[in-house]
Amino acid sequence: MAERIYTDGNCGLSWDDSIITSMTPTPSARCPFEHFHKYREGWTDVNYGSFAGEVIPLSPDDIPDDYEVRPIVYKPEVTT
Repeated sequence: MAERIYTDGNCGLSWDDSIITSMTPTPSARCPFEHFHKYREGWTDVNYGSFAGEVIPLSPDDIPDDYEVRPIVYKPEVTT
């Protein structure tokens, strides 16, 4: 199966959605790392952080090593 790399526009983490786990492929383009999302003061997941900048970007190091879905470092090819 071909890679299907997705990046969450809020937390900035990427994952390969072609790897089947209990959380991927992700339904409705949800981030499999939402449980770890950190919100700016006054915001919670109830607000869903739907306004740009309300979710604090995460690092792959913020995800525990034993978590089922592994974030990947994704750098898109730049063509000139």
